[in-house]
Amino acid sequence: MIFNYIELPEAASTNSVAASGNFASNSVIFTMCQTAGRGCGKNSWECEPGKNIAMTMVIGDVGVAVQSQFAISMAVALGCYDYVSQYVDGCSVKWPNDIYVGDRKIAGILIEHSVAGATLSRSLCGVGLNINQEVFCSDAPNPVSLKQLTGIDYDVRSELHKLVEAIALRLLCASDYNALRNDFMAHLYRNGGLYGWRDSDGEFVAAIHGVDDYGRLQLLLSDGNIRTYGFKEIRYIGAPNSFDK
Repeated sequence: MIFNYIELPEAASTNSVAASGNFASNSVIFTMCQTAGRGCGKNSWECEPGKNIAMTMVIGDVGVAVQSQFAISMAVALGCYDYVSQYVDGCSVKWPNDIYVGDRKIAGILIEHSVAGATLSRSLCGVGLNINQEVFCSDAPNPVSLKQLTGIDYDVRSELHKLVEAIALRLLCASDYNALRNDFMAHLYRNGGLYGWRDSDGEFVAAIHGVDDYGRLQLLLSDGNIRTYGFKEIRYIGAPNSFDK
């Protein structure tokens, strides 16, 4: 893919700019000064001016059906994972699409779709990724940046191009949902262990079982039952534990 980079001197949110403008597919809208970055739901994203990547990729129809739209989210998350893993070990994807190094969050992703018939006609893929920021002032509990992890100062614009290229490679496989899901599960945060969770009914211990065809998280309980959750319906709360015998 060949991308057209559009730099804004300042923006409240690159996703909001992308949504309000008539940007062609394969446009990358980015800014060195994002003042009101948006996360999933009502979450915000802190971004010190000049320090981090704040961008939105405009992706056209890549052959993804509406019911398989989580493929775009997985592709973007895995592209971010690939990028970060070039520099540090211990990277993972926290469902649905945050990027962690160890237990600390280095990137957040916001995906917004437009639909035409049975397929996605356009996807706005917003990414905030901490590059050089060293002090975080928001109430986010666990942010981290590449510089904090490596001690190196990075050229943000150069890193932006590397990140976009990594995501673009994953998007080439966006129509293969099962292959993406296999990779997504292989790199999923807290996969393969027993952990504490909280839903609307209270707290419980479960293991991650998988992600269904709609991108919902499936948790395996001690009685063998599987519970399925959409975004914001479940919260990870604890360290590994074991089921009661």
